[in-house]
Amino acid sequence: MGLSARAFAKKVGVSHTSVLKRMKAGTLSVLPDGTLDERVAVREWTLGKGQTNTGTPGVGEPGAVSTQASARAALMVYKAQLAQIELQVKRGELVNAADHRAAAYTTARTVRDLLLSVPARLAPVVAGLGGSPEDCYAAIEREMFNVVDQLAALRPPGANGNGNGTGEAA
Repeated sequence: MGLSARAFAKKVGVSHTSVLKRMKAGTLSVLPDGTLDERVAVREWTLGKGQTNTGTPGVGEPGAVSTQASARAALMVYKAQLAQIELQVKRGELVNAADHRAAAYTTARTVRDLLLSVPARLAPVVAGLGGSPEDCYAAIEREMFNVVDQLAALRPPGANGNGNGTGEAA
């Protein structure tokens, strides 16, 4: 035994008269006892096989209720997702990708510039040492530690609130 027209209408959220119309038109498969096989009828209804040529349902028509309800539900889901994203941004859990790329570029450029400036700063020092390998090594090592200390003090722009990337107040 299947579902009555009223029970099926209640299940899919439409009026029983629209189900009766579609049963009479032969677009819903009816069992010999006049009831509907739930699985078959739901499939026919959702795939559009159960629709008559009455046109698109308008406001207040049975088919429009479920469409409007699903649109309203989709809008609520979208608003909830948007609110979640805004909350994550406010908490600092999400960052702007363009800002992050710019900060990474600025930091990498500073590292490059500091490392490339070592030979220029050391050339006069090494030349003035008279060429002793130990003295030259000590001067280079001292300068490299100086550069590494400067790099360790670097902060990405905006990390300390001033945005200058130096870790110092603006």
